[in-house]
Amino acid sequence: MTRIFIEDDYDSFADFHDKDWLLKQFELTKGTRIEAQLSAFGAAWWGHARAFFLPWLFIGSIHDLMTQNFHVRNSTKQELWDEYLKVHGFKAALWKLAENSYCGLYYAYELLIVDVINTELEQPTRVTNRDFNQKISSHFGQSIGSRLWNDPHISTAREVRNCLVHNGGIASQKLLGMQELPMIDNHRIMISASDTRELYSTLKDRVQLLVEQETGQLGS
Repeated sequence: MTRIFIEDDYDSFADFHDKDWLLKQFELTKGTRIEAQLSAFGAAWWGHARAFFLPWLFIGSIHDLMTQNFHVRNSTKQELWDEYLKVHGFKAALWKLAENSYCGLYYAYELLIVDVINTELEQPTRVTNRDFNQKISSHFGQSIGSRLWNDPHISTAREVRNCLVHNGGIASQKLLGMQELPMIDNHRIMISASDTRELYSTLKDRVQLLVEQETGQLGS
């Protein structure tokens, strides 16, 4: 039987979307050669963030209806969340939602990097090309390219996503030798809501770096 891990805290699925930050990135890239690429990335991230906090919104809405219309007192949203966690189907949905959101956030980031690089290439590149790391360094410079692509947090997220999508959620030997690992139980990757939140924060900083580099804002 497959084991899953769900955090008990209701707020683990609270909204992490930073609307003001994303709007600022749109403004910085407006009229530049990466405007379309950033726009597509932003739409993907917005969608994944909206999907992620639906359980939090659902429980909050049910609680508000109960307290406002049925005069239910002395009940908290956390207590209602705890009751729903007794429903196996609800827990399964949370499990896959955290996992899919993690994969979606990472893949949108990866696609942004590839699309930005391809704006200056006659022959488009892709991650599976043997010279992709060289293309990263050539476009962004070695230092920034390394932070965008080879940082331990980024490399681990990439391998986690690959294992979830292509290896049935089983950790590869490559992943087991990496740093900054999520929970792994009997070789199965256990992505939590907190893992997804942390990934968003990490990738957000890297997207900011990419935008500043591409728009000449870095160091200004």
